[in-house]
Amino acid sequence: MTRVEQGVLLGCTHGGRVQLTVLAPDLIRVRTLFPGQAAAPDHSWAIARTDWPATPWQLAETPADVTLTTTELTVVVHRDPLRI
Repeated sequence: MTRVEQGVLLGCTHGGRVQLTVLAPDLIRVRTLFPGQAAAPDHSWAIARTDWPATPWQLAETPADVTLTTTELTVVVHRDPLRI
């Protein structure tokens, strides 16, 4: 697991990656990359905005899962099997 400025990058046991990016207190972007899949450009068909102000968030980790929390949302990533 790597903590980055706006979120966290998680490595999965099967070789994939999950990236959680906090865009706003009520909006977290989830990106996945699975083994053998080509990395796509960081583009969203749903959200045109690209500049987001910093949003406070907290991270908690256990052997079973990772939890990212803002003032309005909680995202739990279960490690095995991968579930969000």
